[in-house]
Amino acid sequence: MRAGRFELENPLALAPMCGVTDLPMRRLARRHGAALCFTQMISADGLLQGSEKTEELLATDPGDRVLGVQIFGGRPEFLAEAARRICGEWGAEWIDLNMGCPVKKVACHEAGSGLLKDLPLVARIWEAMRKALSGQNFSVKVRSGWDANSLVVDEIARMADGCGLDAITLHPRTRAQGYSGEADWSLIGKLKALLPRTAVFGSGDLLSPEAGPAMMARTGADGCYFARGATGNPWIFSRALALLEGRPDPGPPAPEERYSTIVGHLREMSAFYGEERAVKMFRTHLSGYLKGLPRAAEMRHRIFSLCSEREVAQALAAFLLPKSPDAFAAKEFGPAAFPAA
Repeated sequence: MRAGRFELENPLALAPMCGVTDLPMRRLARRHGAALCFTQMISADGLLQGSEKTEELLATDPGDRVLGVQIFGGRPEFLAEAARRICGEWGAEWIDLNMGCPVKKVACHEAGSGLLKDLPLVARIWEAMRKALSGQNFSVKVRSGWDANSLVVDEIARMADGCGLDAITLHPRTRAQGYSGEADWSLIGKLKALLPRTAVFGSGDLLSPEAGPAMMARTGADGCYFARGATGNPWIFSRALALLEGRPDPGPPAPEERYSTIVGHLREMSAFYGEERAVKMFRTHLSGYLKGLPRAAEMRHRIFSLCSEREVAQALAAFLLPKSPDAFAAKEFGPAAFPAA
């Protein structure tokens, strides 16, 4: 599919998620088929004030393409300058504006979904950012409105057509809904009908491989953003892609593949953050990896008390590969991977 200046290999994207879509996660999603990945949400104000965390959030490598950088804020000049700096200093080619975050500390300060209450301000922000991004992609991710009485899909479509957005993603829930209730996919279809020349991505309730293709078929959307459904589940991309291409769903991974993927992900995070920090941060991913498995809650409780990569890998081998945990670990990670205690 084409989205502005990019021809994407497929219509599957990893949505920006705080604490989740770092470089190790993006690498993993790409290996399983994601054609577009986004960084975690970055504060425009924080970047311009020299936040030390920004460089870590923007870390990338040559294989991390196509990459979108998502920023948030509420001041047109700050957002435009942040976009310029990210493109100039970090070489970004795609900037996405967050207009969907429902978290109170963001939404109640004229940022994230809070922007939906002030569309004249949004128009000024879009104009400033579009001018700042003359050679890069500019997209937005929005919710359907602040609440059920203030849906803004029609107005957003008119503004997008006039501004020249390269892509727009709609999560068809209101800010008041948070993540409760059902996403109203019909609003994605409505947005696409209003923006036939703009790449429209759909989001919301894409928690299974079947959901992405189903949403696209029902709405006419050009692509889909996997968010919560991809946390601890990179196979959602390869399985959804198979369905989109008319191939059989390969199904969930075998225990050996699940184990290799989980431990490989943890090792990449350890290399990136350091082992102690990575083991703690990995708990978010681990909940997704174990979801739906027998005794998953018990296993999560046990692993969350562990402090080293070795301990986590040992516990997972015993849980996922009970017949031959030591043999498989030695094959996968070397004979010395788990020396005797």
